Amino acid sequence: MAFLSVVCYFKTISFIQSKTRYYQLDKPPLTKDEILKQYDFTQSHTFHPVIHYILHPKPLCEHFDLDSTPSRVLICVKSLPGNFHLREWVRWNIKSNREFSGNFTLVFLIGQPLNSSTNELIGEESNFYGDLVQGNFTDTAFNTTYKTIMGFQWAIKNCHQAQYIVFLDERFKINLTSTLTFLRNESTPKSLYMGHLVKREKTNRVKENIRYIPKEEYPLSYLPPFVSGNAFIVSIDVAKTLAYHFDSVKMILLDEVFLGLVAMFSDVIFMHSDLVTLENCGGFKGKLACNMFLSVDDALHAWMEFTNSNVRI
Repeated sequence: MAFLSVVCYFKTISFIQSKTRYYQLDKPPLTKDEILKQYDFTQSHTFHPVIHYILHPKPLCEHFDLDSTPSRVLICVKSLPGNFHLREWVRWNIKSNREFSGNFTLVFLIGQPLNSSTNELIGEESNFYGDLVQGNFTDTAFNTTYKTIMGFQWAIKNCHQAQYIVFLDERFKINLTSTLTFLRNESTPKSLYMGHLVKREKTNRVKENIRYIPKEEYPLSYLPPFVSGNAFIVSIDVAKTLAYHFDSVKMILLDEVFLGLVAMFSDVIFMHSDLVTLENCGGFKGKLACNMFLSVDDALHAWMEFTNSNVRI
């Protein structure tokens, strides 16, 4: 176990440098009319590629008690196929809180890896845990929109018992206690789309950058307002509204920007919350979600905590 955790720790370090950075500008966000004056992102009679499931877990939401459980939450974690170590950490982090087992269900969203040996290991992992949703698209940094669309579609069809869906990057940690408290006190639960709101950001044209968007895909110099894709919460009703309009908006391969456009053109309103932070997990008790692997020290602390735990997942 100790050797495995050391290996996992060093694998995690390799992802720290690729973390998302947002460079917000102190200007008003673009409006729908301003965007449409420059480029029409709406489309009709055109459909995005149909995503088929390679791995499709058995029903995971049937344990939700519709009568006695006031907040039923599906957690969809966007994961890279080869990140077995991070999925183990996420399972431990969520399932060790056994008092919330009736409120939360966990699935991982992945695409197809580039090598067959990784896919064989994924098949074994799926057989053991039964919590992987795998789509028939190549899993790369520029295919995150396919993964997110797949998550919405799978959740709506296969976990209709849930009231809310939490989308997380695999490096992010969710505070289950704070999340339940927040949801139980939410005044407009059916219209919730909440996270870290980015109001205005310059479009990145650097090909080597993880946030690169080609001009032919998105010609505007500034991005629309959007909620960070690293961690956000939507009600099942909002999820259905967004999913209904997916094919009405041209594909942007940066998922949070695509969702921002879909939300804008379907009149869904964002809710910003400082409880969802892109920073590290200092002061975790007061947050809903945070980046657990922002630095080398953060990664070391996470894997030491995991190693020293006797909790079985």
